[in-house]
Amino acid sequence: MSIQFWSRLVEQPKDFRLRISYAGGILFLVSFFLISVLEKMGKSENWAVAGVILGVALAFIGWMLRGFKTPRPLITETEIVINSDEIRIGNKCFRVAKIEYLDFLVNGYQGMRGPKLRWQRMVLRGTDNKLMFSADGIRHSFRFYLEDEMAMRRLGGLFREFYSRGLPFRERNRGGRTFLFEQVGGRQAFERAKQREGYL
Repeated sequence: MSIQFWSRLVEQPKDFRLRISYAGGILFLVSFFLISVLEKMGKSENWAVAGVILGVALAFIGWMLRGFKTPRPLITETEIVINSDEIRIGNKCFRVAKIEYLDFLVNGYQGMRGPKLRWQRMVLRGTDNKLMFSADGIRHSFRFYLEDEMAMRRLGGLFREFYSRGLPFRERNRGGRTFLFEQVGGRQAFERAKQREGYL
């Protein structure tokens, strides 16, 4: 019987206040770049300086309207179900045999201890995971939720089945390539890890 992994999709919140902040950030970066270009050309930088000030103001206004809170991703009701034969995203179905460049970015589950930030260790939310692949010439990318350690184990079981069946895919985290969630230093280290587990 094929091993199955299931979870829910994650989306970025669609918030006009967030868009104001993003617009301000983009305006700031573009204007800052223009200042250096105009300076080299010996042209007036007044409009670019005004753009920098306006960009900062927009970013701050958007942040202020959000109550100075960082936007959190939304865990949707759309299901994602994966086994060695197919990937189902809501009502869409993709045959594993027909997709290319299958790529899992797995950074952790809800409540998992993450990297240290200054003097404090982060606690992960389980929403920073991605599934990416190409099907019919179209590149797809979906963020998914890992609610606990058991969900990550289910995904690990699916990876083991993929390896045992020789299905082409890649697993990684923000630090680079992994094998069954453990960091590997490169291609040779990855192949040694597969051989050690009996997948070669």
